[in-house]
Amino acid sequence: MISWDKTAIINVAELDSQHQRLIALVDNLHQAMTSSRGKSVVSHALEELVGFTRMHFDTEETLMTRHAYPDYEQHRKEHEALLEDVGRLLQRFREGDVLIPFAIELDLEAWAFRHIATSDKQLAAFLNTKGVF
Repeated sequence: MISWDKTAIINVAELDSQHQRLIALVDNLHQAMTSSRGKSVVSHALEELVGFTRMHFDTEETLMTRHAYPDYEQHRKEHEALLEDVGRLLQRFREGDVLIPFAIELDLEAWAFRHIATSDKQLAAFLNTKGVF
C-alpha cells in the first residue's frame, strides 16, 4: 500500500533506517489485513508495528535529549499523542472491533509521512549541526 522513497530521507542514518522499517511494518499490516489470514496474523502485525513505533520514538527522544534539542518537548508531545491514539485503537481491536487495524494503518501512514516531512526533518537538520548523520 505504501512504500519508502527518497523524499522521506532525513539524513540521519539510524532514523532513516527506522523510518524505512516503520513504513515496511505499516505495509505488512496492510498485507495481513487483506490476505484473510486471520485475526492472529493481524494481531501480530499490529503488535509488531506498535512496539517498533515505541522503540523508534525512544531512539528519537534519546537523540534529542543527548544533543539538547530545543524543540524536544513539542516533538515528544507529538509522539505521545500518536501512541495514546494508537493505544486506544489497539484496545478496541483486542475487544473485538475487527475494523480497527484499518484505522491504525491509516493513522500511522498519514502521521508518519507528515511527521517525517516536518518534525523529523527539523530534528535531523539540528542533529546534523551536531555532527549526527
